[in-house]
Amino acid sequence: MAGPCASHAASQRGMTLVELILTIVIVGIAATALFSAMASITARSADPMLRQQSLAIAEGYLEEILLQDYASAPDPCTGRACFNDVRDYHDLDDRPPRDMNNDVIQGLDNYRVEVDIAARSGTEGLGPIGHKVPALHIRVTVTDPAGGTLSLDGYRAEY
Repeated sequence: MAGPCASHAASQRGMTLVELILTIVIVGIAATALFSAMASITARSADPMLRQQSLAIAEGYLEEILLQDYASAPDPCTGRACFNDVRDYHDLDDRPPRDMNNDVIQGLDNYRVEVDIAARSGTEGLGPIGHKVPALHIRVTVTDPAGGTLSLDGYRAEY
């Protein structure tokens, strides 16, 4: 006849070695899948930041250019600080980006900005209905450190 200790020991049951190994394998597989997903997400998280920075740079350049005169008298001085009309920016190639005084913008060393200006004679939709207005097509292209490019376009009409 078994005593009270024998019945108490029979009611307690632990994990077998096979169950323990199976649990460790399942947890390992889940952890591996989780870590690989996190690594993939982390690797792509820089892309939106680079794109947003490129967009901010392009917007700044385009705004600076659009605020200039459509055409003005030639200026005898040279350099970007002397740009006084939209056409002065044609073929601008800044690496790294610079401000309107031609000073390097700190922290953007690996970005490149290219500006292309093209005349569009008789562009529809930029003037009164039925009238064609001379305009300049401005394209600002920013290349980020990862090699991605972003182009922003604008028009400056002669008014």
